[in-house]
Amino acid sequence: MTTNYRHLATLPTDPVKMYDWQAEVGPAHSGQETHQAMFTLVGDLIRDAIMPPEQGAALFRAVARIPGVKVVENVVDAAGRRGGAITRDDPDSPTRDEWFFDAKTFEFLGEHSAATEDYSNINKGRTGNKAILERAVVDRAGQRP
Repeated sequence: MTTNYRHLATLPTDPVKMYDWQAEVGPAHSGQETHQAMFTLVGDLIRDAIMPPEQGAALFRAVARIPGVKVVENVVDAAGRRGGAITRDDPDSPTRDEWFFDAKTFEFLGEHSAATEDYSNINKGRTGNKAILERAVVDRAGQRP
């Protein structure tokens, strides 16, 4: 799946159609259970792309329809910033993905993975943590903001 802005601008702006698009595309790119694949697809998009506003709004309205998605308030990201998170437990693995957002602006702040139980050599709790400190649009590839 491409994350080119022009391609993303062709995605649905209607939340129901966006949900259908996620249900079609998500599982095609992973071996995960359908709803987890949809959730993972959205996580990939919000991390790796800048969505056009109308498609971004439809994307999040569609995420709210995915079974098992929860909103958690008053969480702290890897940089110590407070906000909210959107989470979903993976039904095929003892893990949970969490995306952090600023409580006022809803700007994407980062993400983390968590083990929902002890397994293998991994203890229950955070297993990965990423904070986005800066995002920018530049005029050409390789240019720094």
